[in-house]
Amino acid sequence: MNKTSILIISALILGSIIYLSSGCKKDEAPAVTEFTILVDSVQHADTITEGEAFKVDFYGKVGDNDCYDFSKVEHAFDVKLIEVRLIGTHTARTDCVDGIQYMNPASVNFSNLPPGDWMLRVNQPEGQAPLESSFVVK
Repeated sequence: MNKTSILIISALILGSIIYLSSGCKKDEAPAVTEFTILVDSVQHADTITEGEAFKVDFYGKVGDNDCYDFSKVEHAFDVKLIEVRLIGTHTARTDCVDGIQYMNPASVNFSNLPPGDWMLRVNQPEGQAPLESSFVVK
């Protein structure tokens, strides 16, 4: 083999290695971020009977276009306290359709609550005061 043939073969091998190592470009999923939704109101019974489910409806704006969605409700219990935080997601897309997205409503049922005076605390985005509401389990 002469020098020219070796250079051509070397260039083909190097080119093949670079091509194969780069792989196919995969469609990357758009970035999704979570955020705390600002809840503007809640609706629930003032009094329930022990053993009855305590249903809470949450209302509020999720976002300004269809890239915003309601995702889930996180909750924690303490002594006669239910703390909740409503989570939304934002998907980074370029084809978002304008139009306010609302919770219509987001509903949650809590069960097995012992009798007594209870407080529901809705944690809001940073800098916003929690929304609190009381109820009684008889």
